[in-house]
Amino acid sequence: MDQRVVARLAERQHGVVSWVQLRAAGISPTVIDRRCRRGAWVRLHVGVYAIGHAPLARRGWQLAAVLACGRGALLSHASAAELWRLVPGASRDHHVTVPTAGGRRQPGIIVHRRPDLDPAVATSRDGVPVTEAAQAILDTAATVGRRATEKMLDQAERQRLCDLDQVQAALSRNAGQRGAGVLRAALTERLEGTADTRSPLEELFWGLCLREGLPRPRVNVVVHGLTVDFYWPAHGVAVETDGWDSHRTPERLQQDVRRNNRLALAGVFLLRFTYSDVTRQAKGTAAQVRSALRDRGPGL
Repeated sequence: MDQRVVARLAERQHGVVSWVQLRAAGISPTVIDRRCRRGAWVRLHVGVYAIGHAPLARRGWQLAAVLACGRGALLSHASAAELWRLVPGASRDHHVTVPTAGGRRQPGIIVHRRPDLDPAVATSRDGVPVTEAAQAILDTAATVGRRATEKMLDQAERQRLCDLDQVQAALSRNAGQRGAGVLRAALTERLEGTADTRSPLEELFWGLCLREGLPRPRVNVVVHGLTVDFYWPAHGVAVETDGWDSHRTPERLQQDVRRNNRLALAGVFLLRFTYSDVTRQAKGTAAQVRSALRDRGPGL
């Protein structure tokens, strides 16, 4: 028996090992039981142990849940979304998907049984077997709702975890799954939003909204009889993007002043940004939009 093998394995696996791994390393069941009784090792789940005395970090508990569920198990649903940093961690329970119809229950683990689980969705992050990001978004959508699903899509795009084609592929594979309708609606709005932009500068501003995690606005919509570039109806905030030729003539400038006044009298808070604002000062521009939305509407 080589304790160094066990120590190295635990170090690679966030401090946890499985009974199967211990046996493969030459550790007998008697030794496993004895070390647990002495407190050198701590049983976390049936067949999963913490090695050493350091407190387990979140990754250790996540991997322990996966190891407890056996071969082919993957961290999934909200737990996978947390691992991908798409949602904040909150629940102490861990969601794990297994490619079988049966299996034992374990305290602290919510097991999702999918005999038809596509092996292509399996990957790993920080050494933890997990569903790919697109599948995690779909699996989580049913429980978090439309707005949080939109935020997950924003985060996935910002981190370059998956693109819209991969999300659409996950939907196609699981058309009847819970959460598919929520994700489909969020995805459709996003795809339609990019199609409605009418200029390169508008497309740049749309990309800024996605990268900076801003709520997605409606694009080129009529507000109180006037078409605005971007609009957040729940907040009453609009954005106009001004290209180099926006105010070339006094007549055009006068039109814009009247337009701004008309929107203001209708209760619309209007922000205007130039090409430089959208490109060179993107962070500051996003901060201004975020502040306006936070001051004038719910849920930001």
